[in-house]
Amino acid sequence: MNRSIALSAAAVVLLAACGGKPPAESAQAPPPAPEAASPAPAQPAPVTVENIVEKRAVVEAINLEKRLVTLKADNGEVVTIEVGDQVRNLPQLKVGDHVVARYYEAIGARISTAKTPDSPTIDLAAERAPEGAMPGAAVGQRVTVPVTIVSVANDGKVVSFYGDDGLQRVIEVQRPEGQAFARGLKEGDMVELTYTEALAISVEPVAAGSQP
Repeated sequence: MNRSIALSAAAVVLLAACGGKPPAESAQAPPPAPEAASPAPAQPAPVTVENIVEKRAVVEAINLEKRLVTLKADNGEVVTIEVGDQVRNLPQLKVGDHVVARYYEAIGARISTAKTPDSPTIDLAAERAPEGAMPGAAVGQRVTVPVTIVSVANDGKVVSFYGDDGLQRVIEVQRPEGQAFARGLKEGDMVELTYTEALAISVEPVAAGSQP
């Protein structure tokens, strides 16, 4: 017999033995409504951290036969580079032209919806100037790697994970937006890390009358 029921019955018997009347049975209160299940914690939104660097130089000398170009950077450094055949229209380049190199890199992270980690992927892209235009080119690649989270520091600054090769790694997260993403991760989460880099080189002809 349930212990609470047995105790209630004993109380009724004792009251009857003392000449009292058993208490009237009160209406039972309805059972409390079940508590609503706590919502699952929201997954962190995808994050991308970008960085762009621009460098400028002036053409000091050109050797078309050997495809050598001497450049002088803004800081005064002089360097001679060999321009490959993939760069079209080298004869269009003149001494005094300004060469601009723009480097772009980005690291992105997002929660993966896959049940098992995907294989790493590499996407490549390249572009060069059309025939007759000023020399120029652009190349880029994007690498996507799946990882499985092992642990995350409370402040999101240190993350441990398994890579697709099965090796465990520990990294320090430098940027605040990356740390905010990391704080939303938990053990076992699968995350896709994407690294993108691109380099574009263009030529800006020297203004008329300014060439030495």
